[in-house]
This record gives sequence, C-alpha cells and structure tokens, in this order.
Amino acid sequence: MSQSEFINALGLKSKSTVSMWENEEIYKCPLRKTSLDIAKLANVFVSYVLSESEEKNPKLTAKDDLEQVMIDIRSKNSDKQKELIEMIKQLVKIAGD
Repeated sequence: MSQSEFINALGLKSKSTVSMWENEEIYKCPLRKTSLDIAKLANVFVSYVLSESEEKNPKLTAKDDLEQVMIDIRSKNSDKQKELIEMIKQLVKIAGD
C-alpha cells in the first residue's frame, strides 16, 4: 500500500502527519482512534503502532475489539448511542455469567 493509499484509507488530509509518525516525532503520535484504525488496517496491535511492542502480527484481543466497538458507538448520534447501549445490556443479560 502506498503512503497516499494509506492516508486515504485513514481519512487523513496531510502527508506530513504520516511523515512525522514515521520519523518518530513522539509529540505527534496518532490519536487513539487513528491508532486503532491504523492497527486494523495493518492487522497489528495498537501497541505496535505506538512503538510499545515489537510484536507485529498478533491476533486481535477481545479488548481491542471492545475498544473499536466503543469508538464506533461514540461516533453515532445520542439516540443511536442509547439504543446500542441498551442492546449491549440485553446481550450481556442473555449471555449470563
């Protein structure tokens, strides 16, 4: 994947942003949502994206999935968020202990 394709896939506006990440300008690290998006796109851990881990190609964990679900829910309007939260509560109840 080219840098331009990568930028487009993440919905970024500037090549310089990715260049800063590549050059490890720590004060310009990707935001949490962007880090999750990069990890999903590259099929790697978020910790790898943030240079906290050397493990590149692990299986995504339940925690990673849950974080992505929370980001997706937060992107919805308030009414939809409430609806989704109620659905999740019902699923948890159905699943039991």
